[in-house]
Amino acid sequence: MAFKKGESGNLAGRPKGRGDKRTELRKLLDPHAPEVIDTLINLAKGGDTTAIKLVLDRTISVLKASSEQSQTISLAGDSLKDKGDSVLRLIANGEITIDESTRLMVILSMQAKLVELNSLEERLTALEDAK
Repeated sequence: MAFKKGESGNLAGRPKGRGDKRTELRKLLDPHAPEVIDTLINLAKGGDTTAIKLVLDRTISVLKASSEQSQTISLAGDSLKDKGDSVLRLIANGEITIDESTRLMVILSMQAKLVELNSLEERLTALEDAK
């Protein structure tokens, strides 16, 4: 179903020219922002855990998993399945974290796809050459 230019598909939607509710609320809060922030900081200083969480969430970014490799990991086996089994052994022995194992398994999955695509390409080339 195609819509005509300038015609909304949502007839119950916001009327044209009316501002966003969030923008309107921000305008109402704007003159009071310094006072509200001071109150929040004082509550956090007083030990209010909800205020502390709010201040921290808004000022300090969440820590993400590091992409640094802390150790050299050697995966045993010749096949991709053997290497996957090796990853499972490493996590079972506590030698790597779940995050590290997930990244390794994703890499192995990508490698499996590349091997599969390479095999298909070789077979297609062989078929074309046989013609």
